[in-house]
Amino acid sequence: MKKNYLLVAVFALLAAAYILAAQPWFLVTMSPNQAEVVLRSFDGLTVSPSTSALLLVSFAGIAAALLTRGIARSISFSVSAASQFLSVALGTALLSSKDLSAVANEIEAATGIAANHGLTDVAIATQPVAIASLVIFLLLGAVLGFTAVLSRGWQKSRVPASKAKAVRPKDPISLWDQQR
Repeated sequence: MKKNYLLVAVFALLAAAYILAAQPWFLVTMSPNQAEVVLRSFDGLTVSPSTSALLLVSFAGIAAALLTRGIARSISFSVSAASQFLSVALGTALLSSKDLSAVANEIEAATGIAANHGLTDVAIATQPVAIASLVIFLLLGAVLGFTAVLSRGWQKSRVPASKAKAVRPKDPISLWDQQR
């Protein structure tokens, strides 16, 4: 696979990961008289502050990889891949437990106001975009790992012939030929 296509795929997946992480992952609802009322929705970046940090680690690792070469580039891509796999593990734990402790005050405020109006039966619903986010995180980690392996063989770009250093003429005839 070509280097350019692989890097475009990495940046596209990273952008998709940020976009999906910013979408609502959880809906907090209450049911008055068998009608469901949505009190609040929480996105992945709000519910799990580590998600944003790990995405930034991936971005920094990719930026570092583009500025280095050789084994340092592979290590940078590997760190980015590891951060995405960690993000998948933490996100899976968050989704399975529906742990909204990071936004407990906001939930308490929303349910307290709703309880004053007679709403009961608080429910927390996980949105499908949360699972899609974890899939994108996993895919991004796999592509970054693949890139780490392939980047060892990337060659330094060659200097075009027009940019090559000109040889200084040593005698008057070669100077005259060069200026012609």
